[in-house]
Amino acid sequence: MDTDKSRGPVHHEAQLGFSRSAAAYSRGRPDYPPQLLDWLRLTLALAPGRDAIDVGAGTGKFTRLLLQTGARVVAIEPIEAMRAQLLQQLPGVAVLAASAQALPLADGSADALLCAQAFHWFASEQTLQEFGRVLRTGGKRTQSVSFIAALPAAERARVAAQLKDRATIAFPYLTHAYCSARG
Repeated sequence: MDTDKSRGPVHHEAQLGFSRSAAAYSRGRPDYPPQLLDWLRLTLALAPGRDAIDVGAGTGKFTRLLLQTGARVVAIEPIEAMRAQLLQQLPGVAVLAASAQALPLADGSADALLCAQAFHWFASEQTLQEFGRVLRTGGKRTQSVSFIAALPAAERARVAAQLKDRATIAFPYLTHAYCSARG
C-alpha cells in the first residue's frame, strides 16, 4: 500500500541524493543484524498485536526486521524513489508518503516509533512533539541506532568482508540506541 499524504519539509540534500540513488542505496547498504530482534522484542515489547512505526524507512532495510517481530508495521518515507525500492522488496507492507514532522497517523496510535538511521535528517523539537502525539501512553521511541558500529568485533568483520570491494570502510563513531517512553 502506498498512500501519498506527504506533508512537512524534507532536507534538500536528502531529497536530491536519495531520489537519484535509491537503487544503489538499496543494493549497497547492509541488512540489519538479526541479533537486534531480541532488543526489539524485549526493550520495545514488539510482538503480534503491537503497532510499530518506522520513520525514515528508506528502502525498507529496518522495516524488514521490524516485520519479523510480528508487530503491525507502518513505514513512513517521504522520498518516492525510496518508497518504490521498499515496496519492491516488501510488497504489501503499509507505506505512507509523509515526513517525520507531520505523520498522517491518529493521536496515540503507536506502541513504538523507530528511526533506525534517519533521525539526523529531521531532528527537531517539532519532530519530537509529533512523535509524542502519535505514541500511546507507555509507548516507546528509538532514535539513531547505528547498527554497524554497535556490532561485536566478529560481526563488524563479517560486514566489512561483505563490503571488501568498497574503497573505504570505517566505523569511526560510537553508537547509542536511545529509548524513551511516553508516560
